[in-house]
Amino acid sequence: MTRRLLTLLPALWGALATGAAARAHAAPAPCPAVVVEADDGALGRWPALAEQVRQAFAGREDVDRCARVRLRGIDGAIELQVSLPDGRSTSRVVAPEEVLPRLEALLLVPAPAALPSPPAPPPSPPAPPAARATTTHFEPAAIEVRVEPARPSRRFAAELSLAASLRRGDGQTSTGLGATALLEAAGWLAGFGARIDGYQPAAGESASAPTALEVGVLVGRRFRSGRLSFDLAGGPLAALRGSWGVMTANSGASGPVRSSSSDNALVPRCLVGGRLTLGARSTLRTFLAFEAEMGAAGPIPPGEVRGLPAWSLGGALGVTVGTL
Repeated sequence: MTRRLLTLLPALWGALATGAAARAHAAPAPCPAVVVEADDGALGRWPALAEQVRQAFAGREDVDRCARVRLRGIDGAIELQVSLPDGRSTSRVVAPEEVLPRLEALLLVPAPAALPSPPAPPPSPPAPPAARATTTHFEPAAIEVRVEPARPSRRFAAELSLAASLRRGDGQTSTGLGATALLEAAGWLAGFGARIDGYQPAAGESASAPTALEVGVLVGRRFRSGRLSFDLAGGPLAALRGSWGVMTANSGASGPVRSSSSDNALVPRCLVGGRLTLGARSTLRTFLAFEAEMGAAGPIPPGEVRGLPAWSLGGALGVTVGTL
């Protein structure tokens, strides 16, 4: 009985070694590194975050290097999206300083258990009989997936804009320079604006070029898409148009006498416009505006042939500075 057992031991050990070698040869090659991607929202506010994640997990053997990580910026926070090769995935929204600890908790894999050392073979084994090979299967450890609720979006910003405009309507052309101050809260806009316009007389008219000062209240809505934003706003205006003139009269022996006269009129009007901002996530940004204005023409100043235009359309080019 003892002699038969000594004959079977070398055959069993050879079969185990053959099965382990075949399984090691069939195992897939490990991935070189964790793939990290970041969208424009994350790169715009944290340009070095993606590279920090790559360096933190480069060369580590205790993490799943075949995972794919995507970083997406959401209103001051980071959305983590982790995908594994077997189809499992998870996502959560965290603060920028919590990105590395949360990723390490998701990508860490348990260390494999150490296999016991095989016994030494007998010095002179006889010819082994045929034996059935056995293999050991290891189940991968499950990764716990927990989805945290997204944080509410909070946005409050203030900005100041300067723009040069050109308008045409009702037979008149005007050029102007304006300033706008706006407050934004969760995408809603409120503020005021002021602009001074110089009106050019129509062809064939000999009248001087009058000016008008407009001041008004603006309310509207802002729509964001990556590095672009579009504002739709409007409100009531009060236009103050003035003109002055100088007259010379001959009073006889005392010589000519010069006198001046002026006239001002406050005219109610309204403004509706849209603004396309480029580089919406920058502190200093440029914009293109399209405006439409209408309202009462008001009284005709002395020396003029018409009042304010009943309507006008135009565009503006400007720059904005303010918080994001």
